[in-house]
Amino acid sequence: MTGIGTENYIRESYLFIFAALFFSIGYLVARFYPEPISLYVSPNTPWGIFTSLLIYDGSGNVKFFLIFAFLFSAANAAHNRDLRVRRIILSMEASVLGAVIANFLNLLLYLFTEPNGSSYGQSGVVYGLMGAAGSMALFDMTMYIMTAAEHAKRNDGSSSVLIESSYPRIAVSLTGLMIILSLTFIYSAIDIQAFYSIRSGIDSFVHSMAFASSGMIFVFSMYRHRRDLLWETI
Repeated sequence: MTGIGTENYIRESYLFIFAALFFSIGYLVARFYPEPISLYVSPNTPWGIFTSLLIYDGSGNVKFFLIFAFLFSAANAAHNRDLRVRRIILSMEASVLGAVIANFLNLLLYLFTEPNGSSYGQSGVVYGLMGAAGSMALFDMTMYIMTAAEHAKRNDGSSSVLIESSYPRIAVSLTGLMIILSLTFIYSAIDIQAFYSIRSGIDSFVHSMAFASSGMIFVFSMYRHRRDLLWETI
């Protein structure tokens, strides 16, 4: 039993383990390879759509990633362990794939507008997690509302999501979902150029594309594999 419990604990910590490894690699690359031009995203280094994600740019990426990783975990507190783990794994996949897609689009933009341009950094994955968490929050809040409306029509105080959960866990999930939505909106409004201002390096283009791509990947996967990634609403 101890071994199983330890394994489950580790599986639910995947996001934080991923963050530790991902940003540690980025820090080491930046520390021992100060000018890794060959790893940048540029028309001359197209492989940079992958390798540029390994370069730490010294910004607050770690902080934002950990904040959204914590909120993501809290938002899934009401669900059973298997569902939580599946969503955590999907969030990592969507974040990385969304960042790669954003870098690819960035590369195309360089080819047509700035042949000598280049960019790098791990922020694409951070904004990818924000997009995945935000899309999950919208999806889940919609499902909670649908559940409440359906049971109100039936004059039924029960809800299927309560079968394997308690009211405190649901309260934690709802709070996490609402904070995710609020932070996503507030951060987008306060630091709008991080998403929409195309400037030197086109970092904001990567941010907005990673955010959107990861969000769409997450929603599409949740819908396509809804039996494994969604909870029953009625």
